[in-house]
Amino acid sequence: MKEILALGMLLLTTGAMAQRNPHQGEMHKAYKELTSEQRATLLSKKMVLALDLNTQQQKQVESLLKERFESRAKMRNAHREAVRDSSKRLSPEERYSRMNAHLDQEIAFQTEMKNILNESQFEMWKKRHNAKKMGHQKSLKEYRRGKAMHKAHRG
Repeated sequence: MKEILALGMLLLTTGAMAQRNPHQGEMHKAYKELTSEQRATLLSKKMVLALDLNTQQQKQVESLLKERFESRAKMRNAHREAVRDSSKRLSPEERYSRMNAHLDQEIAFQTEMKNILNESQFEMWKKRHNAKKMGHQKSLKEYRRGKAMHKAHRG
């Protein structure tokens, strides 16, 4: 009897902890509404706390992030316009070109970060950056899996 009760409590607490934070969607929406400059300021301040940046490094990182957010916004808008204009998918050459351009930007960004940060800061940034990227990929897979299940149940 005690084992069943303990198992039940374990399942209830695990289930409660697995629920999504109800404010997470609100925070994501609020973050999307920020300008590139506001995003760069917030992220650079987070990096100051995490990596112990000095003021010069903070200014350099903030300007680099601002440029990055602005270029991403331009690319995103261009992609949306292209999708609206044509109902066809990208050709393999176009897809390759976009992926190649994105990777070139990532390499340039990483090189700039390496120039701004010292070795220990760069290593810590790289670990945090990769962990964040992996977490995003995992949540994207879960989202897609849920979307696929939803389609299967509807159809």
